[in-house]
Amino acid sequence: MLQCMDRTAFFFINHGLSNPFFNFIMPVISNMGGGPILFVLSLVLLFSKKRELKLLGLIMLAGLTVSFYIVSGLKVLVARPRPFLVLTDVFLLAKANGMSFPSNHAAVSFMAAPILTAYFKRYAAVFYSFAAAVAVSRVYVGVHYPSDVLAGALLGAVIGWFLNYISKDL
Repeated sequence: MLQCMDRTAFFFINHGLSNPFFNFIMPVISNMGGGPILFVLSLVLLFSKKRELKLLGLIMLAGLTVSFYIVSGLKVLVARPRPFLVLTDVFLLAKANGMSFPSNHAAVSFMAAPILTAYFKRYAAVFYSFAAAVAVSRVYVGVHYPSDVLAGALLGAVIGWFLNYISKDL
């Protein structure tokens, strides 16, 4: 039953929302939400002159590292194939390899949202909206099921909140 709901939601996003604008913008959002861009941002922050920005860069690097290892471990344990490998008639707008569950892009973007919000509170809606757009984009481009991005988002948010909690006295 859950698998059926996951497939139905996948096709609603991958087919039902399909339009020329999304076909252009969703792959861009998807690419922007991955680890490499957050890694570069973290390094830039780490080499800042301000102590609080250095700390933010360090926390972001820790979040990327923790997210990478947890997501990688879960991908091996669950070993769920990507939708385009299992389903027919998938609109595939991005390349992806490896396993599907959970979404690393969703995990790192939702890990970054609470961490960045802790430092730049007035932009919270921007950070979380971007993370949500990254998650939806991964389904739209055909490389993840909705449950992959929901699990990645939850995992990433928990990692971000946890890192904020343990770093609040630094």
